[in-house]
Amino acid sequence: MKLKDYQNDVLESLSGYLAALEAKRQEAEEFVQFQKNKGRTVAVGDYCRDTWDALNAERKLPRVKDAQDNEIPLPYIGRKDGMERPVPNVCLKVPTGGGKTLLACAALERINTEYFKKQTGLVLWIMPSDAIYSQTWKRFANREDPYGAIQHGY
Repeated sequence: MKLKDYQNDVLESLSGYLAALEAKRQEAEEFVQFQKNKGRTVAVGDYCRDTWDALNAERKLPRVKDAQDNEIPLPYIGRKDGMERPVPNVCLKVPTGGGKTLLACAALERINTEYFKKQTGLVLWIMPSDAIYSQTWKRFANREDPYGAIQHGY
């Protein structure tokens, strides 16, 4: 299934974010290793926030208008795991009928290959209703369907 131009634009923006995130993660891990070599224990810094701040400074993230009609950056919303380590997250905003499922499948492929550098992993796909779950599962399970082909690597 061929992606539309705006879907490709969204995926290119995602790739830019993933590249910046990877660079900041490596930087944070190198700092931890440097401190460890000096006998110090430090936690990995919030490379997710650092990435967000850098992309905002470069004006590569969307902006919103405040009450005075000024463009302002969106606030950073951080996530942490059970060990208080930063967890990257991303939100793609797509209009109704904009191909969210197709875009999500393509985004997962990029996240796995560009950020995790592998083609396997666990994905938790949350559905808002049983009807949407049934429809989506039926399409994912069918290797002839474009969604199924994406999920099965065809």
